[in-house]
Amino acid sequence: MDFGLIGKNINYSYSQEIHKLFGDNTYEIINLEIEELADFLKKKEFKGLNVTIPYKQKVIPYLDSLDELATKTGVVNTIINEHGLLKGYNTDYLSFTRLLTKEKINLLGKKCLILGSGATSKTVFTVLKDLGAFIIAIASRTPQVEMVSYESLYRQSYDIVINTTPVGTYPHYNEEPVDLDKFMQIEVLIDFTYNPLRTKLIKDAMRRTITAMNGLELLVAQAYFSRQLFDQRSYEEAQIEKIVQKIYQNKLNIVLIGMPYSGKSTIARLLGTKLARQVIDIDDLIEQKAGESITNVFIKKQEAGFRKIEKQVIAELSECGCVIATGGGSVLDEDNMAKLCSEGIVFYLRRDKETITIANSDRPLLKNKEDWVTLATKREHLYVNYADYVVENCSNYEAAIRDIESKYWKYIKRGK
Repeated sequence: MDFGLIGKNINYSYSQEIHKLFGDNTYEIINLEIEELADFLKKKEFKGLNVTIPYKQKVIPYLDSLDELATKTGVVNTIINEHGLLKGYNTDYLSFTRLLTKEKINLLGKKCLILGSGATSKTVFTVLKDLGAFIIAIASRTPQVEMVSYESLYRQSYDIVINTTPVGTYPHYNEEPVDLDKFMQIEVLIDFTYNPLRTKLIKDAMRRTITAMNGLELLVAQAYFSRQLFDQRSYEEAQIEKIVQKIYQNKLNIVLIGMPYSGKSTIARLLGTKLARQVIDIDDLIEQKAGESITNVFIKKQEAGFRKIEKQVIAELSECGCVIATGGGSVLDEDNMAKLCSEGIVFYLRRDKETITIANSDRPLLKNKEDWVTLATKREHLYVNYADYVVENCSNYEAAIRDIESKYWKYIKRGK
């Protein structure tokens, strides 16, 4: 093996895809149990490695030397095999420093809170200290000296919060390490999690108009610094942003929500064709899974049975850069929307009741226009709450599609 990533339970990692975009088609993801780590490193059957949870400190006893940053932080995320001698590096330090500099995040006089006390936390602490942060607090479930408990966090105010815990990582879409609404003020939130691209923590920060960044650019940047060590050559730094945007395009779904007759299925098909994306219609998947029409599902299993199948179908979806047309009632289930919002940009297709015509409907919950108005009134707050963008679809499909495209590309290029 030439290069790869070692860790435990890391099949969720994007690293293989990222290194492929740097030109390495042989990069491997290697899951190791703790009892396998020593033997793997002693065999030295690799040219270079990246290291992730939970081995960023555990690898150190098996290395022959450390570079300055690895020594300073006590953390290694990159190993180079130099003619049989293993040397450890910390490119996470370089990546995090780069992000703070690039985003012009001034730490002087700032109070910073690090969530988590593991290896990544130690790197983050060192960077914040080196760049002049005024106060640095570390939150731990089992606080040691100079750490704080999660129970005491909300008594203080913090300017910058950095999450280094795995809380909220795939598939735990509806979890977050802290409640941002309980903090008095936060200017910046950085979440090292990158899968899903939009954790609950990130979405809550966006809702509060807090400047928020996920871990994707951090992951790509540390890979950029690692590749230079692996290949003993320089790469253009502009590749970082290009790869970040490429990952967003490959992973982030376009999710359409809204009432029946709002045009979700039609716009999804047209948008899929225009963007060369796979189109997924939740209602079609439900019928395939049930082996019969939605009308029959309602007759035999009632709405509760239908919602159960709908939930199973949504749970089986993945980040694939698809266009997804949801059912009108998908927003009724919090787990459904936690997953859809984490893996995609959500567009609410809003239709004015005056433009709706319903005749001879076979939809179980919609027999006439009055039913539509009643349901729309009940659900409007859910559509608005879950949507990243509201798109009016009262005039023509082309205008709505242009609006979706414009907002989608703006989000992708922002790359947060």
